[in-house]
Amino acid sequence: MLFGTVGQGLVFLACVYGGLVIGAVYDALGLVRALLGNGYLVTTIADLVFWIGAGVVILFVSVWANDGEIRPYMALGFGVGYALFKVAVSPFLRFCYVKLSPAINRLIERIRATPFIKSMLK
Repeated sequence: MLFGTVGQGLVFLACVYGGLVIGAVYDALGLVRALLGNGYLVTTIADLVFWIGAGVVILFVSVWANDGEIRPYMALGFGVGYALFKVAVSPFLRFCYVKLSPAINRLIERIRATPFIKSMLK
């Protein structure tokens, strides 16, 4: 076996894990947007937080797992991890949200009634 390929499997698995984390952040921010409404400010802030968070995850995983070297298979690993999250975990979380949504909606309506949040959602 070539010495250059010895750790690639572990790097790929680390990237799959990173993709799972990115998928979780995306779903969490989607939930925040659904709960607070899709106002311009909320959408802009959620998108900004997602891209900064995704960049930090990708940077952290690439530095931690592969000493900062970017390889094409790493992009595939992030994509596989994200797809696994969307197929396996996200439907379950959405099901739980639907079951808990009456209680969550009551809480959110209380939060949305505050003047500060009303001004943000315009």
